[in-house]
Amino acid sequence: MARKGSLIAAMKATSDQLAAEAAQVTETAPVVVQEVATPEPEVARARAPGAAMVTTAIHIPKETHDLLRRVAVERAVDHGGRPSVSAVLTELVKRHWDELAGEAGR
Repeated sequence: MARKGSLIAAMKATSDQLAAEAAQVTETAPVVVQEVATPEPEVARARAPGAAMVTTAIHIPKETHDLLRRVAVERAVDHGGRPSVSAVLTELVKRHWDELAGEAGR
């Protein structure tokens, strides 16, 4: 029976020691709060303020979508925010607006 009591006593001592060490770490470790600016999403940057939005489904080749997605991911890495294929498409349309408008006017 002495062994059982000594085992319990040893476990209690270890538990007390760990609790004391945890208390010391808690007391001495400074808490640092750092504010991080949240970048605005790509879609918000790609559209004009107050512009009406529409959700649509388009059928494009997988390779085209894969390329657009890779570009969106790279832009998110470079500029922050979430990857947005919609923002890439919006920017491409803006870049070629006159050409597309001319084709639409035929």
